[in-house]
Amino acid sequence: MGAPVITAQRAADFQQLVTDIVQDAAALPDMTGPANDSGETE
Repeated sequence: MGAPVITAQRAADFQQLVTDIVQDAAALPDMTGPANDSGETE
């Protein structure tokens, strides 16, 4: 099994994926109140 190959296209795809996830998370309602039982404060 070889090392993963990072190409410019894969890097761009990954960056787009991360951007989409961050935007989706930012659109969610604020869950830092009592409803958040995950133990995380952020």
